Amino acid sequence: MTDENINPQETPVPKTDFLNRILEVLKTRKNAVLVIIILALIVIPLSLLTFSKKTKQPSPIPAPTASLTPTRELPFSPSPTKFQLPPEGSYVPDQLIVKYKSGQSPEELKAPNKLEKIESADIQAGFLSKERLYKDTDDSVLRTYYLIKLKQGSDLLKAVNIYKNLEEVGNVDVNHIVQSFR
Repeated sequence: MTDENINPQETPVPKTDFLNRILEVLKTRKNAVLVIIILALIVIPLSLLTFSKKTKQPSPIPAPTASLTPTRELPFSPSPTKFQLPPEGSYVPDQLIVKYKSGQSPEELKAPNKLEKIESADIQAGFLSKERLYKDTDDSVLRTYYLIKLKQGSDLLKAVNIYKNLEEVGNVDVNHIVQSFR
């Protein structure tokens, strides 16, 4: 053993390990900032590459067509959903709630031909009266809901279909009776 590795008590001094040397280098701010920048330049691009590989999905392969002749695409027309009446007693008979599209309610329409179309639908459905559900509101959406009272014994399914076929109507439903949980 050499003299420099022995302290006065004759015990060997442990050599500094690699981590201790790194900590000594990092004690200066310049070196610490430089190490952080180097790590950021390495870690960030690697994590972005890994993340982008996980999120990419293979593009779907188009299905082969049976004919080689060009075909004309038909416009998409979803099949209308069949409206079904809820169980008896869960709605008020002979009443519907109609939600008109924004700017298309009877009070907002200015065009006489559209008003005539709505009035014609009212007559076909067998209505007695029509009133706005939310009278004292500034909410433009709530102002488009109307309660339509029909003649006693009117065909609700027929009336729903009549109103659903109007372009001014957004939705039609029966007047459900709300019951509390017991």
